Amino acid sequence: MKNFKLDLSKMKMTVILTLIFVLLGSVMAYADTGQTGAELVLLSTTDLHGYVFPVNYFNGKDLRGTLSRAATLIKNQRQNHENVMLFDVGDTIQGSQLVYYWGVVNPSHSRNLEHVMAKAMNYLGYDVMVLGNHEFQIGRDNLLSFVKDADFPVLSANTVFTGTNDLVFEPYALIEKELNDGEKLNVGVIGLTTPRWVQWYGGMVGYEFDSTGMYEAAEKFVPEMKDKGADIIVALIHGGLSDEETKEVTAGEDLLPEHDVLRIARQIPDLDVIFYGHTHKVNTQKVANEISGREVLIVQGKWHGRGIGKAILNLAKDSNGSWEIVSSVGDVSLVTDDANQPVEPNQDLLSHVQSYHDEAMEYMETVIGESKVELNSKTSRYADTSLFQLIAKAQRWGVEVLYKDVAEEALKNPILSMVAPFLTGANGEDDYTMIKPGKIALKDVGAIYLYDDLLQAIEIDGKTLKAYLERSAENFLQVTPDAGYQPILNPDFHGYYFDMIEGLKYDIDITQPVGSRIKNLTFQEREILDSEKFTLLVPNFRAGGGGGFPGTGPEAKVLFNLTEGIETRDVLIEYIKEFGTIDLEATHDWSLVPNFLKHWSADYVYPLFRAGLILGEEQTGRLMLNDAASKQEFIGALNKIFGTDFVAEDFSPITRGEAIDLVAGILRTTDEGTFEGEDLSNLEYLVSLELISGYPDGTYRLENELTRGEMAAILFKCLEN
Repeated sequence: MKNFKLDLSKMKMTVILTLIFVLLGSVMAYADTGQTGAELVLLSTTDLHGYVFPVNYFNGKDLRGTLSRAATLIKNQRQNHENVMLFDVGDTIQGSQLVYYWGVVNPSHSRNLEHVMAKAMNYLGYDVMVLGNHEFQIGRDNLLSFVKDADFPVLSANTVFTGTNDLVFEPYALIEKELNDGEKLNVGVIGLTTPRWVQWYGGMVGYEFDSTGMYEAAEKFVPEMKDKGADIIVALIHGGLSDEETKEVTAGEDLLPEHDVLRIARQIPDLDVIFYGHTHKVNTQKVANEISGREVLIVQGKWHGRGIGKAILNLAKDSNGSWEIVSSVGDVSLVTDDANQPVEPNQDLLSHVQSYHDEAMEYMETVIGESKVELNSKTSRYADTSLFQLIAKAQRWGVEVLYKDVAEEALKNPILSMVAPFLTGANGEDDYTMIKPGKIALKDVGAIYLYDDLLQAIEIDGKTLKAYLERSAENFLQVTPDAGYQPILNPDFHGYYFDMIEGLKYDIDITQPVGSRIKNLTFQEREILDSEKFTLLVPNFRAGGGGGFPGTGPEAKVLFNLTEGIETRDVLIEYIKEFGTIDLEATHDWSLVPNFLKHWSADYVYPLFRAGLILGEEQTGRLMLNDAASKQEFIGALNKIFGTDFVAEDFSPITRGEAIDLVAGILRTTDEGTFEGEDLSNLEYLVSLELISGYPDGTYRLENELTRGEMAAILFKCLEN
């Protein structure tokens, strides 16, 4: 028998040459059969919420994102690629004060003017869009005027006239896209809208419209599009991937799925690309369809114009004239909110709708009252505030006084008023309500209450009320007492689900697990019975089941819900006009049980934390009592206590000596001359007032950094003085 010696290097070369010949043969065959190729780039915006101009209508500051900045990215993409299509995935015509003014206050359709968002989107050449849930929030007439004014199809394959199967809007669009080489491609686009809008905003369209399931609509219309010659099919879905992915809690078992993207991608064949929105979570992925085995590309870009979603499709057309997708890539890297790579707004677009912006800005400057206190949401996820007191009392006044003639049903029970924070710093340092004492203009009311919610009232019993508050208390993580180094705020819990109820007294024990945190719940200083009834004032979003709170949703007993709708912001405006001056302090009817710290300074920290004079770390609430205090925080707290207006030069740590000099300087300035020790040093002065104590060895170590625990002790003693 002969022995054969394998030459691996020769074998590798043979394999490589074989592959080259195969590829060359494929290319030659591709050319011989007359096949052609093309690149198609699909772009999408989502959850624009009417943000066109890069300006915050509430405070005049520069705004990240917006359609004007996204328009710059879109223009660049069209310059870099020959075949581009542009889509929008909904929640487009509600949100900003621009669209609120032109949709509600002074509707463009009542003045025979083009809808502001239609005008902007027409200018940018959108190809098609799908309706989101918030499209229905701002009213039937506004919605239909937008659809009429849009030069592109506005879709929703699962919105029907109530009691029928008749569609209100077009379910899909078949667009013949002419490519740069003269070839034509039939692009089918279906639009699907989360059906939950009916629970939230059905009243805003007079319940004339209803919704069916997104999956069922896709199952019906995708094959129809294919039969009509669609070469590729794109789904625009205003809904999330799945309930599991979004961690949402449903309010009732009979609600249609809100987040159905993955099910549709996996079980409806012939879909090629899905752009989705609604959840404000950037994502791109591929999912294998369980029937066809083909991959479906899924993309969600950034919201509020902070970015755009992109799909790059490489196409091939064979000699029979059939197009197929050779490859697809999703891209969510095109953003406008990166501080290191600023994107300038498209000035041509801004000029196109400038008159709309100017009129809205002028309206926002209208003065309606004044406030003696600061209205600040900075501590809103762990403490009561004057801001909450204002909203809660305005809502109660609205039902008990302003609309008492039509609120008889609601007034039969004791009235409770629910408030939740909106701006909680999730999008950066400027993402708070921050209104200084002084005049209140309409723009400030928009900052006080961010959304176009309607004031409603539901009936709730004592047992359900406690369960409701337990759901709200999921805002907090369970902690073991320490020096404040554990996060206390739940990062998976939206701040706008942290409902506080005015009219009750209760404590929240964050050392306990979920479901066992509400303690000492009383009404008018007595324990609440499980069976007794209350009227709870809530926004329509909550009444309809948003957030999955007990006692809300389809089974809720609504006691107050006028057909035409009463906006909470309108009630706030009337309340401020009625009383003129706002001088409300936080009543602290609820608070955290003071047991989550284990530190020598805890007794000083708890009241200051509750009063917002010592702040937790943003987005975690950590107090970190052994860490150094900053000059900015210490001086800010002194200003609040003494009414001074010192400015911190930097955020660097403050030393014990610097802190002593600051406090002594303020006290000597405000002293009425009764203190006789004017020749004492600042240290001796504060020691004599028992505002500061030394270390156990009798030293003061003025050069040491002041810890946050020591800061709390000094501030607390200043308040006591």
